[in-house]
Amino acid sequence: MPFSLRPLLIADHDEIAVEDLRSVLSREHFSVDVARDGDEALRFIKRNWYSAVLLDLLLPRLNGFEVLRELKALHPAILKKVIIVTGASPSTVACVGEFAVHGVLAKPLMRADLLPMIAQCTGADRTSRIAAASMATMPGKMQGPSVRSTTG
Repeated sequence: MPFSLRPLLIADHDEIAVEDLRSVLSREHFSVDVARDGDEALRFIKRNWYSAVLLDLLLPRLNGFEVLRELKALHPAILKKVIIVTGASPSTVACVGEFAVHGVLAKPLMRADLLPMIAQCTGADRTSRIAAASMATMPGKMQGPSVRSTTG
């Protein structure tokens, strides 16, 4: 049974991070769209309704903050479906607070942080199974300590 009926959007220009995320999310039966820059992310979001958006702040063309400002103006409810996934400095990440996004994950990611946050964001009723499964190691750079939820 699919985890989500709607796809997720990954908005990140880092090829390794995108492939790692896509691999993990595909194993969890998510359909994944990928935007390589902020302009493309906005085009995807305007055409589709995503169960979650994984947004890097350090995107080319339009950065993540510009994407968030545009979303806040056009469709503020989608901000609750945004999970910031970034390697930006803590002082930069602190500026995300004004947008009321679902949460923030610092790169490099840990699978144990990523999957439960996506489950919570999407409203999935499988958090305990995901948490148990999340102890497996993710490939590539997905090994890091930092997570912050802005909800609950």
